[in-house]
Order: sequence, then C-alpha cells, then structure tokens
Amino acid sequence: MENQDLFEELQTERLILRKVVDEDAEVLYRNIYNNFEYFKYYYQFPFNSFEEYKSLVEKYKEWYANGSHFRWELH
Repeated sequence: MENQDLFEELQTERLILRKVVDEDAEVLYRNIYNNFEYFKYYYQFPFNSFEEYKSLVEKYKEWYANGSHFRWELH
C-alpha cells in the first residue's frame, strides 16, 4: 500500500485547515501558546519558552508522518 498523506488541506471561501508547519511556530507561540488568557479555557498549561513549543511542533510532524495523530492549523 502506498504511503499517502491522510491529512490533506481543507479549504473553503473563508477558512483554511492544514497541518502546522515550521513557519507557523513563532506566530502560534507568540499569539496563542504562551498566552495565559487563552489557556484558561484549554486543557494544558501555556509553554514557558518558544523552544518548548517548538519541540511540540516537531512531535506534530512525527504524528503526521506515521498517521497516528493530527493537529489542525486555522487560517
């Protein structure tokens, strides 16, 4: 069986859902993942550093590669 990408980008007129990529990491960290107000409503604590969050992005990429998990990026 050919290894195919199980998580293709989905796009509508007003929304794009896609994988988190390296280029997104800094913006996501700055705007969401170190924001204590956001995490009041989320299931985990904010990250203490960009490097800590970047390690999670690397884990996302491993999940994508083996097809075990997926995390959407909203645009």
